[in-house]
Amino acid sequence: MGKLYSSVRLIIVILVFSLCSCVLAVSSAAADETSYSTPFPWNGHTMQVSYALDDGTVKSGHAAAGEKSVQVFLVSPEDTLSWDELMSSGQYLQLQALDGTQYGMVSSGFEAVEGSSRNITDLATNQYVGFSPIFDVPADIGLDQLVLVVLNGEANETTFVSLAGIPAEEQPAETAIPAELVGSWNGVGTQAGGGSEIALSMSVNADGTGEYTFEQSGYTESYPFTLESDSKLFSVSIPADNQLGITACEGQYDYADGILTLHITTTFSSGRQFEYTVYCVKAEP
Repeated sequence: MGKLYSSVRLIIVILVFSLCSCVLAVSSAAADETSYSTPFPWNGHTMQVSYALDDGTVKSGHAAAGEKSVQVFLVSPEDTLSWDELMSSGQYLQLQALDGTQYGMVSSGFEAVEGSSRNITDLATNQYVGFSPIFDVPADIGLDQLVLVVLNGEANETTFVSLAGIPAEEQPAETAIPAELVGSWNGVGTQAGGGSEIALSMSVNADGTGEYTFEQSGYTESYPFTLESDSKLFSVSIPADNQLGITACEGQYDYADGILTLHITTTFSSGRQFEYTVYCVKAEP
């Protein structure tokens, strides 16, 4: 099925720079078809669960104390999915514990068809072969105690897929970021078309995770984030019920001559989009 890679989303608010979630852990799809779940229908597609993760590499960014994040990797072996279908998937998916408690999707990653454009402006026109919803659940619940609840909107039918028989795959070593990106960074950014300048500082770990802090017009926030090595994409997590009405955030990064450049686009519920470019240099040790 190829590699499942995480989508990237970054929030830049009108007067406040902010990075948001969508994505999450980076991992490769299970190569053995026999390890997949039984196929099930979903909105005109046939889907399967390839594997699941709850090993600490998955971070939604807003799990409460005593909670952990679980990521379930779904693939469509027969056809492709559209961006609109991925963006609406949260209303069709839940995780359910043995006691009947259900947990909604808080973020998701996706896998584009091989050869698709990596440009954030083309995400809505790419086709996708799979996606990976993330759920926050109590930390003491194992994968073998969880069931994926899938609503097939076309037939108004519900499928229950137990994660007890789904293998857990660890994050592969090849997703680690280049050594030159590890460390502390400071930078400033400007909005396309003009606007208030932002100040950004962030720490990047060897596994691509980290923390960032931004400041704009006296407003400051901090969130965890993840850099993805092969796709040059990044994602930052904030609560799904954010008060700013962010619906989609995408970003890419480049590194050259000691400069880490972030290219950021954010979309609000009103449909308005804003683009920023942020140039970061490493802080002194």
